[in-house]
Amino acid sequence: MITLTREEAQQVLDILCHHATWEKREFSVKLLRARLAEPVVCARCGEVNPAVIHTCTPKEQEPVAWQAHYLDQDGNPAVYTTSVYALAVENDTNGTPIPLYTAPPQREWRDPTSAQIKVMWNLTKKPSEFAAMLLAKTREMNG
Repeated sequence: MITLTREEAQQVLDILCHHATWEKREFSVKLLRARLAEPVVCARCGEVNPAVIHTCTPKEQEPVAWQAHYLDQDGNPAVYTTSVYALAVENDTNGTPIPLYTAPPQREWRDPTSAQIKVMWNLTKKPSEFAAMLLAKTREMNG
């Protein structure tokens, strides 16, 4: 997949408008214009139209459990796992239990909005091209 900055996309659009001669020129120009008109969303924090230089903190995942290390009745090292933080702190030898997480955070599945679908349909009234655009947009939105 090729990713263009907004400036690069604008340059491509300018070239297509002034120098392209192939039959799909109009379709390509409409598609680029639609993409340039879409809001920019930060993948890390979800902020819409962030500044060019954008620093943010990703939303943190909550631990699903805590692991505490302690000494059993015979003085041997042992491990205790619980979903209750207070119990883990109470049972951990050092008072600092280890947070346990599930798989990396999964983003919520997103579908194109009605407005985005209308823009795509207006760009091409051909079902096959519309389906390809819709699929590409859905893939783009869900990484």
